[in-house]
Amino acid sequence: MPGPETFSYLRRFAFDFIKIEAEWLCDHKVSQRDRAFIDGLLTIAETLGVAVIAHNIETDSQLELVRGLAIELAQGYRFAGEVEALPVGRPSYSSEAD
Repeated sequence: MPGPETFSYLRRFAFDFIKIEAEWLCDHKVSQRDRAFIDGLLTIAETLGVAVIAHNIETDSQLELVRGLAIELAQGYRFAGEVEALPVGRPSYSSEAD
């Protein structure tokens, strides 16, 4: 069970965004308790001036529900499918001007 230390991370570390799973945001059977958490997270983000990202958007209906919550950023298969992973390797510092 999360304790006070969970919230201490929010106080201690700077962050630019909060990601919330689309399944949680868009579940029509979401409980009153879950809705309170969602509303609280949206309020925290607005108060702190950080973005909210709806994560794992897969359908147009999920996208519309997220827009209805005034969430402006979203990611997921609705926008782009999987892409092939590229090897990271070491950066090259050579210059074409040489």
